[in-house]
Amino acid sequence: MVYRLSHDELATIAGFNIMIGSEELFLKNPNRPQVVSGVFKEEAVQMYQDHFRNKT
Repeated sequence: MVYRLSHDELATIAGFNIMIGSEELFLKNPNRPQVVSGVFKEEAVQMYQDHFRNKT
């Protein structure tokens, strides 16, 4: 599992709380997949900031 932003980082940008983050979800998974976070994080921050800024 590869993801760009953590639950808290996306919630800060989006202005709302997402029910469960990817890392927490996979920690509870009995298969225990390898989790890599922060891939292209800077690009993701800009993309989500632009998206949610345009919603207001």
